[in-house]
Amino acid sequence: MPLRTGTSLQADIDTLEVAHHPLIEGLLYQRHVTFIAGEPGVGKSILSSQIAMSLSSGTMAFGSLTVPKPRRVYYLQLEGSYPDTIDRIRRMRTKVPVTTENLAWDFRTGLDLLDNTQGQALLMDIASWGSPDLLIVDPLYQAVFGELSAELPTKALLKFIDIARERFDPLAVLLNHHTRKASYGSDGKIIDEADPFYGSQWLKAYVDASYTLRASPGRYKDRVFLKNQKDRYSVGLNELILHYDPETDTLDTDAPFDEQSPYERGVKYLAACKAAGGTTDFFDVLDKCKVSHRNLRRIQQSLLAKGLLRCDKRLEHKKIWEPV
Repeated sequence: MPLRTGTSLQADIDTLEVAHHPLIEGLLYQRHVTFIAGEPGVGKSILSSQIAMSLSSGTMAFGSLTVPKPRRVYYLQLEGSYPDTIDRIRRMRTKVPVTTENLAWDFRTGLDLLDNTQGQALLMDIASWGSPDLLIVDPLYQAVFGELSAELPTKALLKFIDIARERFDPLAVLLNHHTRKASYGSDGKIIDEADPFYGSQWLKAYVDASYTLRASPGRYKDRVFLKNQKDRYSVGLNELILHYDPETDTLDTDAPFDEQSPYERGVKYLAACKAAGGTTDFFDVLDKCKVSHRNLRRIQQSLLAKGLLRCDKRLEHKKIWEPV
């Protein structure tokens, strides 16, 4: 963007529209850089493959997130097996439609963005296909041979992303990112880190949104939790509970009511209240969600702490629950 000052700057102050246009409502937006971090094998590639397919066909993401219209996705796959990926897509398409004209899959290994010629060649390959709405890099560390904690590789990576965003504006970028290896306390138990980010702090500051993808620690082994860690523009979801279907290799937000955890039932019911513009109370949630008093009190405290619920008003003897 050229220098803005005087009349041009004043015009921006008076008239410039500030808007965040969704690719997937609550998750991905035009011009945003987002990364999803998680341990190897937790499902990052499944998640991003499903995102690519949903966007290509303009269908609901994970069964509940709105995709306003079909989008063009360039998937840069830097590790794994391309035939295995195709086999996964075959399973996924039984549940998630795919429009291949809107999807480019670039399988390459040994990419080194410290070599400017490789970055330029990649940009030319992307341009030869067309202008994508979303660029997925899976996984991020393979673009710079794992040196994300070093200064020069991180600079090279961010420079490449900046050039791609300028050339293909309003491009969004999704980065699949590994978390740090688990650390253990003196008792031998895993130390649960609130922010298990691995890499340069520049990268952490650079992205617009970041999420961690974690397996369920409890008895619900088919679930993963997508939790928001950073949301620069306050447009993202705070948390998403996803159910894994091994037969189709897909993730979904919907599960039979009796298979949902108490927390999930409560969160979904409150989300429905919010969407309808209504309020509720403890006894109503207790009845609708079929949870115990103890579980519901825990859910209430958790949601209050996260700023997702207000309970500061009363109607006679009941506190009004207002989903935020």
